[in-house]
Amino acid sequence: MNPVMPQTQAALPLADIVQPDPVGLWPLAPGWWLLIILTLALLVGVVMLLRQLLKIRRLRRQALALIDAARDRYEAGGDASNYCSEINQALKRYWRFYNADPAIVTSDGDAWIALLNRQCSSIIFHERIADSLAQGPYRKIARLNVEVIDQAARDWLSKAPVRKLRSSLHA
Repeated sequence: MNPVMPQTQAALPLADIVQPDPVGLWPLAPGWWLLIILTLALLVGVVMLLRQLLKIRRLRRQALALIDAARDRYEAGGDASNYCSEINQALKRYWRFYNADPAIVTSDGDAWIALLNRQCSSIIFHERIADSLAQGPYRKIARLNVEVIDQAARDWLSKAPVRKLRSSLHA
């Protein structure tokens, strides 16, 4: 047995219990850092997607404005070959944004119409329209169905999938 020793304050130099600091918000746990990084990445992705969608809408509006201007000039007494040429230029400008291949700009005639028709699930430029657009800029057309060509160009602008336009000539 131990003999009982008289204990004095000098014999046991113990300090008072120190309470830990309360849990704070900083430094963050690794899970919070991961959540912040994922949220920022998602936010950047959404902003980039919105910018791309706005650019696509702006390009469509510009192409539609070019089509409207071509139709107005034709109805004001312009000739059919200029009208067909302006419609082709509007479609090429829209497509060129997605694919910088010079083959798009230099395509004309039946090859150009075939490229346009391949982009959609259904054929938009039927034989008579295709002939007018393909050959119209190079020869006089006696009677041009402007309403049908105008509607076909508008349909193509609304139906041509952007992802197909990007990869069409690279495949």
